[in-house]
Amino acid sequence: NYDEIDLRPFLNRDYSFPVIFSKYCPYSCTYCVAQRTGLMERELEIIKEELIYLKEKGFKRFALMGNNLTLNKTKFIELCKFMKSLNVEWSGDGRVDHMAQEMYDALKGSKGTVLFGIESANKKILEKIKKRITIEQIIKNSDELRKRNIPFRYTFMFGFPDDSVQTANEMIKLKKRVGALNYHCIFLSPLPNTPLFEEMIKLGLIDEENLDFIDFVNPYNEAFCGTLNLTKEEVKKQGMKIMKRAVFNESTIKHIIKHRRIKEYPPLIKKGFNLIFMEKR
Repeated sequence: NYDEIDLRPFLNRDYSFPVIFSKYCPYSCTYCVAQRTGLMERELEIIKEELIYLKEKGFKRFALMGNNLTLNKTKFIELCKFMKSLNVEWSGDGRVDHMAQEMYDALKGSKGTVLFGIESANKKILEKIKKRITIEQIIKNSDELRKRNIPFRYTFMFGFPDDSVQTANEMIKLKKRVGALNYHCIFLSPLPNTPLFEEMIKLGLIDEENLDFIDFVNPYNEAFCGTLNLTKEEVKKQGMKIMKRAVFNESTIKHIIKHRRIKEYPPLIKKGFNLIFMEKR
């Protein structure tokens, strides 16, 4: 009941107000705690009512919270049409293997930005972690989006057991090919009780006896452990190399010029330089 909440502190143009779209995930990626947990989706009509209410309160940007906005093609198309009529900016998460021509067409002009979790640019790693997407799908998705001038985001992880200098370079190469709005790469943080965590213990990459909670909470600036090919320090070095190569890419600069106010440029540029020179995100 939003009437019981003082929403004024959240009325900031730079803040995307979160609205729950769905919970859980029907997939079984080995690094994720969601192992075939199914999917709980809210009724779209209720979500629409909530968004209309919040827009009337002054909100102009929304983050639709859920792992798979793209899972139901019909619902996604209807959502895009509604967001276009509402005339607000929005973002959400999706999968490249869900996308179809009608979905791209609906997304165009809806002011939506979809984030696609890619995780790796290496075919062998994608198969091992059961991501169930291909390099070809990753590239095709980006081509369809760029063809329609639709902004999109790709995110990756680095630190899987088979990661190496070669797989880091594959990420950088793929980044140049796809031209995503941003190319975010975090360090893998395999949570306990996931299949990948158990695998990494067997491989001798994780010393379970000496783990601390703090080891799991900073995947942006610190590597969790080494891989079969790299030490922990080398994983961090390669991960930071990937991020540095993506700080001031052409698609990001174009998006900033188009969507950001001039007074917002200095803090954004400062963040870029902090990553390049101080390795902090």
